[in-house]
Amino acid sequence: MGAIPTLSTFLNFLLDIKRMNSPNQCTFSLSSGVLFKEVAAISKVVNHHPMMPILQNILLRVGEQRLTLMASDLTTTARTTLPISGSASGEMAIPTTLFLETLRHLPDQMIEISIDMARYTVEIKPKKGLYRIACENPDDFPLMPQVDGEPIFDISSTLLKKAIKQSLFAAGKDEMRPALAGVNLSFSEKEARFVAIDGHRLVRYTTRQVRAKGRGQITLGRRSIALMTQFFGEEGQQEVAMTLSGRHAFFSMGDRAMTIALIEEPYPDYENIIPRENPHRMVIDRKKLMAAVKIVGYYANKTTAQILFNLSQNQIELCAEDLHFSNRAQNDVACRYDGPDLTIGLNATFLMEMLNHMPSEEVVIHLDTPKKAVILEPDQAQKGSDDALLMLIMPSQVKE
Repeated sequence: MGAIPTLSTFLNFLLDIKRMNSPNQCTFSLSSGVLFKEVAAISKVVNHHPMMPILQNILLRVGEQRLTLMASDLTTTARTTLPISGSASGEMAIPTTLFLETLRHLPDQMIEISIDMARYTVEIKPKKGLYRIACENPDDFPLMPQVDGEPIFDISSTLLKKAIKQSLFAAGKDEMRPALAGVNLSFSEKEARFVAIDGHRLVRYTTRQVRAKGRGQITLGRRSIALMTQFFGEEGQQEVAMTLSGRHAFFSMGDRAMTIALIEEPYPDYENIIPRENPHRMVIDRKKLMAAVKIVGYYANKTTAQILFNLSQNQIELCAEDLHFSNRAQNDVACRYDGPDLTIGLNATFLMEMLNHMPSEEVVIHLDTPKKAVILEPDQAQKGSDDALLMLIMPSQVKE
């Protein structure tokens, strides 16, 4: 014979029935592994020091057998939707860290989640155990901006991630100059360009794999565009659609969507910064140049990080000196160069970052005078593709 139910078990059973039938209760079930993946993706939007306390939470919204998760820092709002078992509806603002860590340590299994909209609590019920989380009023959570209109263009998530990776590092970090602290995206019927500039260097990634419905440009903040890369870049190659509406850009891919507030400050006319012609051309092995810059850079002045590049026939001599400590270094690297002897000063830190993001084995460097901008491009193996990468670095003053 089976065990006789105790009074406590019977009362809990009645409470479960009452909770499931209560208009202030919402119960549904889904896979803990699937839920953890989506919560982990959207939690990156949550700022550790938000402008509003409610933004420390993720908004849960249940309805029509779907669970929608939403997170925001006011500039960037992300949303993801996944199917559930259950026909209830309701919403709650749940603390991000506690929710995420609870799911992280659960084995992958079907779990039941109950939202108590009267007591502002969420209960997570795995096969063993019970976890009750105190929550916040969902009415205090800011709404995701509404975007109307048709998508302007589609871009593969793989290409989007690549374009951002090869440009974002050059964006400025000065929040007092918001336009430079972001990436400028311009688009037309023929191509799209991702540009970042910080006053010392510039990166322009051009792709002809994007054909927009019209022409235009927008500037997105560095944090927002980095979040977009993480949010859309982990799901494999899918199409990401972009729509513009007022002061926001809306990006969507499958069940994931992100709205980003645009930077309204005008972007610099960067085309005038790029030299029309740098007549002297040097081709050099990227890894050999990086190794030389890295070791010589240790001897450079810590403030200027300047390395002198002395170019002569098929050879480049790298020199650095820190007069405060009497440190000096020199390293020679073979290259292909038949221009005039030339000495130019470059920032070792900036140059290393640019070489790290160069996709080719050899680098083509275009030069003119010691005071004119230096252009870096991939070698000929990259030419003829649908994408083009140009990097620019401004020289530093060389003391006579």
